[in-house]
Amino acid sequence: MELLKYLALGSGTTVKVYSPRNGKAKGVVPHIGLNYAATKPLLVPVQDAAVSLETWYRENIGRGAGPNAEIMTMALEEAREAIGEFFGYNPAEHVVIFVQNTSQGMSVLTRVAARDPQSFFLISPAAHHSTMLPARETDHYDYFRLKPDGTYDLNDLEIKLKSYSRNHHPVLCVESSSNVTGYKNQITEIANIAARYNTLVFIDHAQGATSMQLDLSVLPGRVFLAVSGHKMYARDGSGAIVGPKDFFEGPSLIPAGGTITGVTLQDIFYAGPPYNFEPGTPAYIAQVSLGKAALTLARAGMVEIEKEEERLTRLVMANILNVPGLRVLGEANLDVVPRGPVISFSLKDDGGRNIPPGFVLKALEVFYGVDSRPGQFCAHPYLYTLLRASQMEALEHAMKHARKGRAGCAALPGDQDYHAARISFGFPTKDESLLDLPHMLTEVRAMWPDRSALKLDPEKGEFYLPGQDRILTRGTFSIHRTGRYTSE
Repeated sequence: MELLKYLALGSGTTVKVYSPRNGKAKGVVPHIGLNYAATKPLLVPVQDAAVSLETWYRENIGRGAGPNAEIMTMALEEAREAIGEFFGYNPAEHVVIFVQNTSQGMSVLTRVAARDPQSFFLISPAAHHSTMLPARETDHYDYFRLKPDGTYDLNDLEIKLKSYSRNHHPVLCVESSSNVTGYKNQITEIANIAARYNTLVFIDHAQGATSMQLDLSVLPGRVFLAVSGHKMYARDGSGAIVGPKDFFEGPSLIPAGGTITGVTLQDIFYAGPPYNFEPGTPAYIAQVSLGKAALTLARAGMVEIEKEEERLTRLVMANILNVPGLRVLGEANLDVVPRGPVISFSLKDDGGRNIPPGFVLKALEVFYGVDSRPGQFCAHPYLYTLLRASQMEALEHAMKHARKGRAGCAALPGDQDYHAARISFGFPTKDESLLDLPHMLTEVRAMWPDRSALKLDPEKGEFYLPGQDRILTRGTFSIHRTGRYTSE
């Protein structure tokens, strides 16, 4: 792990920053990436494996005769095995199904479960939309309660499972780790409760996959995981479902090439899992990169990675809470509630009013070269709960954005009360990047009262630097720019 933390691509990037006093460029600084909860950087061994395949062996999998097709097909199956082993699967009982991302994975799980007319979904109110929305579309769902600090109320969870199991086949939909608070949920205890009521457990493991180890071999009952490659230091467009193989027997959700063993004009014979759920040509190089990432992380040691990320999270918490007006969403004490490296917060001015998160994080970008994220983080109901919005306030705010036709960027008038700022990081993050945050945020807070450093476009819902292009990075990269082997 000590070596791997220095092998995240992009760590040497520099970005232009500007003066908050006159809006002019004042030089370049090292880029600070604090948006790991959205996408993590590629690791060098992962990129090397992908580039090697792309350069020398690119060929479709299972659809050709020849050395390259054979090499690529073998690489993909090696990746499938590495992903399964990373999550403690038993190849005789479990299957690894390739999907594009966790969103697709959770949707597939829900749609297969919904084939059972007696299925009933019990949903975490803290869930990412990828977990919540597919289950809500079935119209057979309920929520278990959260405690005031936003953690799971396991007593209520068990009461509801016990009740619904009398007349239904319950399905529990949870996240291993929150993409809002970073909370690490009690997955072993949850699986034990679910097993008592013969409940399927669908876990959105996107946020937790690289911060907390889940081992299917020790979890009781029927547990399924969905993960995304772009949150496991692998290429985007890769992801996987891991779960009991027999659940996936039967017709494909998307009948297509690759999902069948035979077809006549009258009959269709579907392949067995995983192939009946992998229609068409997969993103095979991206999926191989996910396998390589799983192997790389396993060799580095997940216990060591988890310890390092806990150290970094404690480091941030010990300092960020000293920023005047800053409130961390959820329980900030890691000794009370374990957290991964995700911290969402609000920032108030001297009058006790919320400063728009869109302003706070645009200022971090423009004046300090920081990538982060404002908004509701694809978990709107959870944000409304943590920010103590009433049902009517939440509805009015959601309807305002519906009229705009967009989810917003935490800068529309009113967003300051229902959106948050979020920083997220990982084991490759340098201590100094995190130690500088309190000073940066204190300076940003001081910029807010006179509104001169950044201006608001209320129609678009975005802050911008006066006198400069709205897109400050314009020209840094373009597909229209000629490359080494092309001409005008």
